Amino acid sequence: MAGFYTARSRTIPPLPWPSFAPPFSVDGAPVDLAPMGGFDIVSAKEGENMGLAILQMDGAASAGLYEIDLETGAATMKADLGMGGITGFAASLGM
Repeated sequence: MAGFYTARSRTIPPLPWPSFAPPFSVDGAPVDLAPMGGFDIVSAKEGENMGLAILQMDGAASAGLYEIDLETGAATMKADLGMGGITGFAASLGM
């Protein structure tokens, strides 16, 4: 019920992780991201959270799959997806 009252009072509880906001950087150099892609957090079990994102650098033809360190915000590319223009993303550990 607490969530119901929070929604009715229009207050948003603080997120349990730091906010990710521009400027973004790769190897210390600032980059602009295209307005597409997505971000999700998956959890194998309580306390084991993994952030995953599809990010595309502005002007790049291809997006990449990145693992996001939820403590620092550091992004590590895991795969080049070979295409761009991805507008949504959801991750799952399997069904």
